[in-house]
Amino acid sequence: MTDYFNLLGQHINHVPDGNNAKKMVITKSTNTKKVEASISKGRVISRITPSEMEQIKDIYKFDSEKKSGREQGYKRGTDGSTSKTITDEKGLWDDKASLEASKDLAAKGTTATSDEHLHNLDFDNKGNVTHTGSPFPSGGDITDEGTSSYTEPSMILGYEEKPNYPKLRTIGGKQQ
Repeated sequence: MTDYFNLLGQHINHVPDGNNAKKMVITKSTNTKKVEASISKGRVISRITPSEMEQIKDIYKFDSEKKSGREQGYKRGTDGSTSKTITDEKGLWDDKASLEASKDLAAKGTTATSDEHLHNLDFDNKGNVTHTGSPFPSGGDITDEGTSSYTEPSMILGYEEKPNYPKLRTIGGKQQ
């Protein structure tokens, strides 16, 4: 039976197909019609393993601590493995980084189902964030011919900016 979960981790569907797979549907909905529509459109990725979550955490940690302005990413294999994490040379997850990740998977005897990479933060010379990398696909992520062989959507990691408004009833930073 294949079990499907939404982005909130809620069990939303199961298919008695003889598999023991766990899949994530790229939706927050629990509505059956919306879930089925997402599945039929291919908005499904294989389960993210605990070791892959650690790989993702390490990518975010590298970005915030190294402040290099360089994207990192990896590829997911058909067997559930991942490539090593690749750090780009130019500030973008490019063909060279993608090829290196593919070669790493090939050495493990598998091929890529998708890639994951972080749209990084940019910093000024004092270490202040000047640009927040979006968790949404950029032009190259959408049109890249290198992703046409993927069987699952790519996962674009990034940040969400949240405004930092002062608390109500404050003047000049002091509570009234």
